Amino acid sequence: MHTFSIPNNVSHKRRRRRVQMALSVALGTAACWWGTNSAQADTVTLAPGSDNWISSCSSGATVNNGDMGELRVRASWWGSPGNREPKNFRSLLTFDLGAVPADAELITSATVGLYYFDKPHADPAGRTYEVHSLTNAWMEMGSTWQARDNYDQPDPVYWDSYHAGIPAYQPGGGDFAATAYASAQVPADVNEWMTWDVTVLVKEWVDGTSDNFGLLIKDGDEIESDPGGGTVSYNARFRSREYADSAFRPFLEVTYVPEPSVLAMAGVGLGLLLSRRSRK
Repeated sequence: MHTFSIPNNVSHKRRRRRVQMALSVALGTAACWWGTNSAQADTVTLAPGSDNWISSCSSGATVNNGDMGELRVRASWWGSPGNREPKNFRSLLTFDLGAVPADAELITSATVGLYYFDKPHADPAGRTYEVHSLTNAWMEMGSTWQARDNYDQPDPVYWDSYHAGIPAYQPGGGDFAATAYASAQVPADVNEWMTWDVTVLVKEWVDGTSDNFGLLIKDGDEIESDPGGGTVSYNARFRSREYADSAFRPFLEVTYVPEPSVLAMAGVGLGLLLSRRSRK
């Protein structure tokens, strides 16, 4: 009776082929899971935690508008003859980023949206509205142009730009970074969403480069002195978080890539282990 044996080099080749096949399957599985996680980005839509609009009018600089169903942005110079003044409006919003990944590198986009519903004065269509990062804390029901909190108390907490002895409607207006993070043009007509790309700002909030005190939206060309020709007022009104229909409230939409899953990482690890064995 004859006995047949498989040469060692043939047996080794078969073992190596089996390992290579297992390696291919493991790496393919890992790639599948990794690809699924990275390609299918997630999106979270956040509602504002607070919002308010503030006015530089001498009669409005100490008035809080935090409970109104609208936000306002305006560039304006008007009043009674001989008593005209700048009457600019700015809007403030905050967003809690607790539902956003703590790794800024995973964020691919971030968009702020306001629903534009009214233009009571001169048509602001085409004007540029800017988003700035607020650099100090403020309270929705305590902030005005003059103060960031306790506006109706004996000891209001002023914005840093307020100086004692100067009329309240001149300084104030919020503490914010001078350079705009985003800008957008007012739509040609009302009943449209106006959006800003704030990806860079949100990433800075997440990685701690900037403190998240919220954002401020203002006309990029506010009127600070008499432009001549009498009354000028470009005014846009937006729905606020207090508006009855939630479909038209402000939002911050953040898109991000989920972190690699445990299974994907395990697959990669198995693939590397098998790769080492196949070389032996």
